[in-house]
Amino acid sequence: VRTRVTGKLQIVELKRDRVLYNQGEELDRVYFPLSGLVGIQAETADGESVESSIVGREGAIGAFEACGSRRFLAEAVVQIPGEAAQLAAAAYRDLFEESPSLRTAIHRYVEQLMRETRQFVVCNSLHAVEARLARILLEALDKSALDHSLPLTQQALARMLGAQRTTVALILSRLQRDGLLSGKRGLIKIEDET
Repeated sequence: VRTRVTGKLQIVELKRDRVLYNQGEELDRVYFPLSGLVGIQAETADGESVESSIVGREGAIGAFEACGSRRFLAEAVVQIPGEAAQLAAAAYRDLFEESPSLRTAIHRYVEQLMRETRQFVVCNSLHAVEARLARILLEALDKSALDHSLPLTQQALARMLGAQRTTVALILSRLQRDGLLSGKRGLIKIEDET
């Protein structure tokens, strides 16, 4: 698979706030982040949105939809800048059909996403915003391939959590006072991951 796909991949820059897909948009390419972080945002009928998952170097954007509806059923927005390998959806579908190892890898990724989604639902139902913020910071750090510093704004974190920006600001201040975080506007450094 690697030799067949190498010439078809294009490395693209993921700039902060770049919309990779709008909800309902026809899917013409699949992204495989190499660094950075992409938020998948679900939207209500009233136009309110919240991040339902984040995808970094462990995943792909559009890998399921390319072989199914061929439409992206959420919004994919770059939260942390980085790079991604981009592959035309038609080429991806051909590879998916030809390669049992690619299908197995994608199925394992789907299983992992389902596990994360279930955990996300449990955490949002049972845990306070502070615990959810700590989880999202550690998950973002792991998935983005960054080392202790996250270029995230309070507004981005609020959107990721479905919380008010002022609530996020209060919690970040408390975590800074406790020595767990440091940072400045638009940058959060995790001082202690325990």
